[in-house]
Order: sequence, then C-alpha cells, then structure tokens
Amino acid sequence: MVAVGTAAIPGGGLLMLAMTVAAAGLPLEGIALIVAIDPILDMLRTMINASGDVAIATLMARILEGPKWFVKAP
Repeated sequence: MVAVGTAAIPGGGLLMLAMTVAAAGLPLEGIALIVAIDPILDMLRTMINASGDVAIATLMARILEGPKWFVKAP
C-alpha cells in the first residue's frame, strides 16, 4: 500500500522507501546507497509505465474500433 501514494510524484518512491524503512525500524544509512542509482531506476519505471499505457491504448482502439482503427491518410 505504500506505493499507491507515489504514483504521480516523480522520485516519490525514494521518500516512501525512507518512510517504510523507518517504520520497520531498519537503519536509514542504507538509503544513501539507493540515492545514487535511483534516478536511473526512476527513468526505467517511467519508461515501463508509459509503454504499458501506449500498449493498452492501442489494444483498446483495436477492440473498440475494429479493423478501421488505423486508416492511412490519403
């Protein structure tokens, strides 16, 4: 349930991770290692999310519009 609140916040996963680690009673020093690689992981998460959105939008267009969903312009 922690990830639900961070969907629209860029880089919000790191803040939620810190809150979760603190709530679990684990040391916060380990998060310093994650800070170095989190921008790369954040870009990957964004890419996966965007490509999934495009795939589902294309699938829904094919289902709802039938064969006429992609018509080339004259």
